[in-house]
Amino acid sequence: MIKENGIFVFILVVLLGASSPSVFASNDIYYVFKDSRGKTLIQDQIPPEMKHKGYKIVNANGVTLEVVPPQPKSQPDFAENELQPDDVRLLQSYASVHDIESARDNNLMQLSEIINSTENNIRAFEHNLEFMQQRKRRLLAAGLPVDEKLIKDIVLVKELIVKNREYMERKRSEHTQLSTSYQKDIARFKVIQKQSRQR
Repeated sequence: MIKENGIFVFILVVLLGASSPSVFASNDIYYVFKDSRGKTLIQDQIPPEMKHKGYKIVNANGVTLEVVPPQPKSQPDFAENELQPDDVRLLQSYASVHDIESARDNNLMQLSEIINSTENNIRAFEHNLEFMQQRKRRLLAAGLPVDEKLIKDIVLVKELIVKNREYMERKRSEHTQLSTSYQKDIARFKVIQKQSRQR
C-alpha cells in the first residue's frame, strides 16, 4: 500500500528536521471499503467489483474527502448461471466498455502518480544523503570526530532509498499487470455483449 511510502517520507522529515517540507508533501488518497466478508479495508485502489457496494475516499491524514454511496447492481441480459464468475463480475461492475476504459485510465493514472511521487522522494533522499556525506568528509578531512548520529542518519537514509526503489518497482509491476488485466476485461466484455445481442 502507498501508506508505506508515506511512512518513508515521514521518517525522513523528522530525521532531517523537515527542512524542505514541500518536497515531502503528500496528496495520496485511499479508499475505505468492505470486502466480501464485511471486513473494512483501506487501500490505495479499490477492486472494480467492490465499487458498487459504496466506499469512502480519504487523504493520508484520514480526512474523508468523498463518500460514494452503494449503487444498484447492473442486471445481466441473460441468465447468470450460463456465465463464468469473471463474466458475472464484469456485468455487475460495468455497464459498457467505456466504463471499463474509464476505470482503467483512473487506476493507471493513480499508479503513475504514485510512481512519480516515489521517484521525487528518492531524488530528495539522495540529495540529503549527499549533503550528509559531504559533512562527514569535511569532518574527517579536518581531523574532527564524526558525530554518531550523523553516521546513523546516513545508514538510515540509504535504507530508505533502497526501500523506496523497491516500492517503486512493485508499483511499476502493478501498473503493467493492471493494464493487461483491463485489456482482457475489455476483450471479454465485448464477447459477452455480442453473445447477449445474439440471444
